[in-house]
Amino acid sequence: MRKSGFTLIELLVVIAIIAILAAILFPVFARAREKARQTSCLSNVKQLGLGFLMYAQDYDDHLPPMSNPGGRWYVLIDPYIKNRQILRCPSSKFAISYGVSYRNLAEDVGAGGRGCGLAYIDEPAEALMLGETQRHNGSSVSQMDWYYSLRMYSLGQISGYDTNGIPTPGRHNDGNNVCFCDGHAKWVKTNLMMDRSWSGWAKQPGSLQI
Repeated sequence: MRKSGFTLIELLVVIAIIAILAAILFPVFARAREKARQTSCLSNVKQLGLGFLMYAQDYDDHLPPMSNPGGRWYVLIDPYIKNRQILRCPSSKFAISYGVSYRNLAEDVGAGGRGCGLAYIDEPAEALMLGETQRHNGSSVSQMDWYYSLRMYSLGQISGYDTNGIPTPGRHNDGNNVCFCDGHAKWVKTNLMMDRSWSGWAKQPGSLQI
């Protein structure tokens, strides 16, 4: 008795169905993976923000500067985070994936220098303190550990820094994780961050207040 089997047409139909399902599901899996990276990155940003505020408690309520003779900001907060792995976003190739807002909150300063005093930030829950950064210069992308604040510098005003340090189109689903001066962190759309009227920029002090 001859055994029945699949015909070529039936096999092709099954393969076509599998291909259609794969085309539907693979983007879903990719978004899920990126969402997991986004959540991990948000945790990094939150911990960095808490490190900034703990630093401020020990330095007369002043945030760390971008750098001073003690080192860059991430060196200055090292005693408070104790894990430099959180300086790298899981969606970034750069060892330092985050940056501070220059120069109204953080600035290169001399010996004993410090960042902005918390007392000068009227609405800390709205003022951007730090977040994901990277430099865009035409076709090149490189590491950057600060923003050129849109409160002080128009987008692209500084030669060679086309997006003022804002990762574009965004590391996580067209957006980036940021932390505000009260220590809370959240994801923000890139197009909102690139709007100079966004409260994250508008609520920052107009200049470094120490």
